[in-house]
Amino acid sequence: MSIPGWAVQPVWDFSQQYLSQFEEYQQLINAVQNIQITPEQLVLTYTADWEAIEQLKDRGLTLLVSDAERSRIQLYRRHLVESINDLSKQNGTNDQHGRQASLSRLLQEMFQFALKRSSLSDQASAIDENKALLFVLAMHLGGRNIDGILGKPAVEQAVLLKNGPKFTLRKRVDLAQHFSISAFIAAAAGDGLAQATGLFKEVSDSKGGSGFSFADLAADQAGVEFGTMAVASETSAHSLQVHMARITNEDDYMPKLSSLPEGLQEATFKRQYGTTEDARYTRMQNELDRRIDNCRLYRDKG
Repeated sequence: MSIPGWAVQPVWDFSQQYLSQFEEYQQLINAVQNIQITPEQLVLTYTADWEAIEQLKDRGLTLLVSDAERSRIQLYRRHLVESINDLSKQNGTNDQHGRQASLSRLLQEMFQFALKRSSLSDQASAIDENKALLFVLAMHLGGRNIDGILGKPAVEQAVLLKNGPKFTLRKRVDLAQHFSISAFIAAAAGDGLAQATGLFKEVSDSKGGSGFSFADLAADQAGVEFGTMAVASETSAHSLQVHMARITNEDDYMPKLSSLPEGLQEATFKRQYGTTEDARYTRMQNELDRRIDNCRLYRDKG
C-alpha cells in the first residue's frame, strides 16, 4: 500500500508524541540504531531487547483491551467451555456427518449466562455482556485462538473446545460461522462494515472459489441484524438476551434458505445478476431482507 509523502510526517509526529509517554516504547526506540527510508524500501537496524519487546506487547494488549473487558471475555470463554462440555455429553449430537449440534443450543446456554450477569445490578451493562459473548462465540466458531487477548494460555480449555461438537445453522457449519462472525463485527464496528465484509467475501468466492452464495449472504445479513440488536441500546440488548435465553427454533433468527442460488462463479453471476447495483441483484437483496424481517426476533424488535 502506497503512503502519500505528505501524510508521513504528521502521522509520525503524532505517534511519537503519543507513544513517548510509555517507558516500554522508549526502551524499544533506544534499541534502534539506524533508519533509512527510500522510495523502494525502509531499512531498520536495531539491537534486539527481548525484554522490552515483551513489555511493549503486554502494553499493547492493555491499550487494545481493558482489564474489565479481558476479565469479561475470560468469563464467557470459561462458560463457553462448560456449555460445550455439557452439550457433548448429551444425546443427539451425532449424525452421519459427525458430531454436530444446532447453534441454537449454544446460543441459549450463552445468553442465559449473559442475562443472569446483566441482571445482577442496575449498573451492569447488557451491551458489554453481549459484546463479550459475541466475540468469544465468533472466535470459537471461526477457529481463532484468543489466548493472546486473554494474556495466558488455556490449554485444557482449548482441548475441550477442539473436541466439542461442530455447531450448525440449517445443518451447515459454514452458515453458523457466517452468522456469528457477522454478528460480532456488527456489534464491535457497526453494521456498515459487517455488511461490506460479508458481500466482499461472496464476491471474492465467485472469482475461482466456492462461488457466490446468497445462502451465505443471508446468514451474514441475519448476523448483522442480530449483532446490531445486541448493542443498539440497553433495552434492545436486554430484550435480545431474554429472547435468546429461551430460544429453541432457528427460524426465530435465521431466515429460510430454500431456492437461494449458490456456487455462482463470476461469469455466471454477472450474466444472471449483473453487478450489485443491478436491478436483478436488488430484487434478490430485497428477498433476503424480506426473509430476515420475517424471522420472529427481528419482526418483534420494535
